[in-house]
Amino acid sequence: MTQKRWGIALCLSATVHLMLVAGISFFYLRDKPEALAEPLLPIEVELGEYNVEDDPADAPVQAAAPNPRPSRPAPVAISRLAPESAPVFADTAPTAAPKAVKEKMPVQEKAGQAGNGTGSASQSDSGHGHDAQGSSPYGGAGRLPYVIEGPPPPYPEEARLRGWEGTVRVRVLVLEKGTVGDMAIVQSSGYRSVDQSAVSGLRRWRFSPAYQGGRPVPAWVVVPVVFQLE
Repeated sequence: MTQKRWGIALCLSATVHLMLVAGISFFYLRDKPEALAEPLLPIEVELGEYNVEDDPADAPVQAAAPNPRPSRPAPVAISRLAPESAPVFADTAPTAAPKAVKEKMPVQEKAGQAGNGTGSASQSDSGHGHDAQGSSPYGGAGRLPYVIEGPPPPYPEEARLRGWEGTVRVRVLVLEKGTVGDMAIVQSSGYRSVDQSAVSGLRRWRFSPAYQGGRPVPAWVVVPVVFQLE
């Protein structure tokens, strides 16, 4: 009889302990905050086309525009490194830039490395000397890029022997440090060796970069390279 009572007491004690443990677990799980399934990842936003009619300097970037224009990988508008037009800034839309009043500077030509021919590239600075100021597409004043070191490309031996002449117009991206970035031939001379010599020669050029808002910015320029036998 005594053993039976002890068995009943042990069963009741175990039942009470199980109920207490279950209650504590329930309240702990209910108050525990839910963990995030995945960490939040930053997203990359590609801005659309720049509109020159908007206030450019201090306008905040909105998260979503009502009718965003499709972005373009690279500007289409081409600017010459000649006095008739200004360079195209790399981060602006490919729209026609306002014409700026410029003063034509003397064109510097250096002899090439080939025998009786020369390869020369026009170097024109807009404005007054190397501190030229031009109108910026953003509405503020900015300095245009100019050449500080431009050795002429060598005249290809094949072109010299065959009497090939021509002009190669190359679009050059001048980076913030004045080095040459991307390049593309806008107008070919009609001879592959001549075109390659022009591109290889311009790769060694050094520029003073364009300035906008007091800081250097990348800008596109087009450099004509003339190959003419003497």
